[in-house]
Amino acid sequence: MNIAILTSNQPRHKAFISTISSLVYPSLVVVESKLPTTFVNREELFFKRKIKDLNLNFFKVDKGKINSDEVAKLLIERKIDIIFVFGTSILKDNIFSIPKFCINIHTGLVQEYRGVDSNFWALYEKNIEAIGVTIHKINAGIDTGDVLMQKRIELSPDDSIDSIFLKSCAAGFELIENNIDRILNEKINQIKMKKRGKLFKIKNMNNEAILKVKATMKENIQDYLEDKVNRNKRVKIINGVD
Repeated sequence: MNIAILTSNQPRHKAFISTISSLVYPSLVVVESKLPTTFVNREELFFKRKIKDLNLNFFKVDKGKINSDEVAKLLIERKIDIIFVFGTSILKDNIFSIPKFCINIHTGLVQEYRGVDSNFWALYEKNIEAIGVTIHKINAGIDTGDVLMQKRIELSPDDSIDSIFLKSCAAGFELIENNIDRILNEKINQIKMKKRGKLFKIKNMNNEAILKVKATMKENIQDYLEDKVNRNKRVKIINGVD
């Protein structure tokens, strides 16, 4: 079975490469270059133990070039069966149709929020029970493929926007680690989405929204934690355990 990894070049993505390659040796790793986050130092510290020096064949592309003919050609030449994806630009049909299937980590619960910054928008809308991570197959929609599993993350009133994001990344890695054989052998019951979450794009983010979340998140998380069992009933986890 030939495995490929499609990801980006930041510390969290390096941790993703280390995680997957410790489970299955990838025939190809495609790295899409992106600008670092504003919290890159904290990100490096958070994933320090996860990131390893790897002797792998990396193919680097510029931002927005993940769907290039070069990448498609490599996937075909290496006879890739399964692709693990995290943090790339949206994949197009010329890429995700090549392997048997593509597996993506979405940092959010797709039945509530799709696109980018999903857990941020859950905070913004005080929908704390919708903070989590989803492992799903990629199709032609944006985060609309069959769901393999989900997980909520452990929250603290001291969490920040950044720490929640990093926790959700780590939770996604853990889900794959704990279920790798079932994923590769398609032994997981795949759930088609009955409800599509709200779609947010990069353009939706603004300073006003960030300030609102920072001002209210401590109180909102505390309110959630005090009624966690009942609040979690509002958003049912798909193929996961609360």
